[in-house]
Amino acid sequence: MYRRAPSCRAASLTYRVPDIKRGIQKTREGVPVLLEFITGKETEVSRPGT
Repeated sequence: MYRRAPSCRAASLTYRVPDIKRGIQKTREGVPVLLEFITGKETEVSRPGT
């Protein structure tokens, strides 16, 4: 079973370091972790087959 972690928005990498460290710790404990970083504003939507 997967649980969704609370999302957070951070303007600086220094605020993301604790999240990365928590992700590493959870991985070591055998818990799957997904870290997603959106680095730029996208103005187009991706569509299959285009």
